[in-house]
Amino acid sequence: MAAKAYEQSALGERLHEFLSSASTRLDEHLARKAFENRATSSDVVCFTIPGFFADPVRWVFNETGSFLGEELRRCLGVDRFRALIRKGRSGARIDIRRRLLPEAIEHRLTLQPQEANLLGIVPEGTRVCVPVSVLREVVEDFNRVRRARGDEWTDADTRSCFWHLLQMLADVSRPHLFGQLYNPAFYLPAGRNGAMQTHSVSVKGSIGRAAMAARQPPALSGVFADFLEQLIDLGRLSHRPDTPGEEHARRIEEMVLGGSVHMNKSEVVDYPAFTYRPEGWKHSLPLMNAASMVSELTPVVLYLRYLMKPGHALVVEEPESHLHPAMQVEFTRRLASLVKSGMRVVLTTHSEWVLEELSNLVLASALPEERRKGIGGAAFALRKEEVGVWAFSRRMRSRGTIVQQVTLEESGGLYSSGFDGVSTRTYNDWVRITNAAGDGE
Repeated sequence: MAAKAYEQSALGERLHEFLSSASTRLDEHLARKAFENRATSSDVVCFTIPGFFADPVRWVFNETGSFLGEELRRCLGVDRFRALIRKGRSGARIDIRRRLLPEAIEHRLTLQPQEANLLGIVPEGTRVCVPVSVLREVVEDFNRVRRARGDEWTDADTRSCFWHLLQMLADVSRPHLFGQLYNPAFYLPAGRNGAMQTHSVSVKGSIGRAAMAARQPPALSGVFADFLEQLIDLGRLSHRPDTPGEEHARRIEEMVLGGSVHMNKSEVVDYPAFTYRPEGWKHSLPLMNAASMVSELTPVVLYLRYLMKPGHALVVEEPESHLHPAMQVEFTRRLASLVKSGMRVVLTTHSEWVLEELSNLVLASALPEERRKGIGGAAFALRKEEVGVWAFSRRMRSRGTIVQQVTLEESGGLYSSGFDGVSTRTYNDWVRITNAAGDGE
């Protein structure tokens, strides 16, 4: 029968074999879940990537490579890819390796003077997980179309259906193939204190210049432009006390800020104004009248309250800015609590206090629960594999930067920052000064 044309070619056999297998796996999965009485909307069916899946996977990598390259160029605020290549003319390369048992997936992002490409290496036998709802929809749609077409089903229908299926599988496999590269990340740049205090003035000025067709506003790096744009977008969101980050936001307000952060919307447009209310006060202050520490941490509170979810990443430049050392320690613990709740945190810091507290949190994780009593921050302990520290230092004889991972010292139990060398030099200078002063008497 012509209705079975989809089974009469090599491509059709693959399609029929995969859909039959998917239907069987789906039925088995749903039956098991029903028996266990614990089926959920987040259920997935996992299967090994078939050999014919290579082409659409390659397509996904190429598409993502162009996106990653453009985002890198935009975020760093450069016009051309050539500006991202420090040495040579052949390009720059970034290798990312994700460990997946029993194999690993590798990503190689290559930046050429005119473009960016991503090469993805997916080992044979890699497994992907597809949501039950998606797989069920694909199988049902295919069977419905096949029945409707009947004898009119053609080889062209087989090719179209097959390619559509593979594109769908490639798309739903993105989180598995790309891991954290796929999840949203929110970047809080250095200088956010000034941006928070002058945000409304800056935005109104930019709008005014654009309306009057005056000269363009100063160019911003992509991450800083995103930051300003996200602050505006917050005005369109409603506060929900059941968001994943609400408890974290509230604890930062209580333990670090000593007051609460508020977002007030304009009655005409969804443009937000940010204020701070010290604990015990009846009225709020504009951020420009609050301490610089408040302006630094207000976006952290807002992002947790309105945007962040488990699996998302929060990048914070200079978390120690305008914070007393005691508050640096407390804020570090609060960031550790985000990690414990499933969020990812990336910091750039010059603070010895931040590094020492991270060291303590890792050391505390090795203690049995009964021996952690009375130790500050023990409730936020992180396992050694949950913390990574890297030092960036300048090359002395050539351009560029040396990046080295810093391990926890076995003797002192600290992440060595090199700051102690500065302390030693300033102490030695003090000794020489006091000795010279004594010799002159």
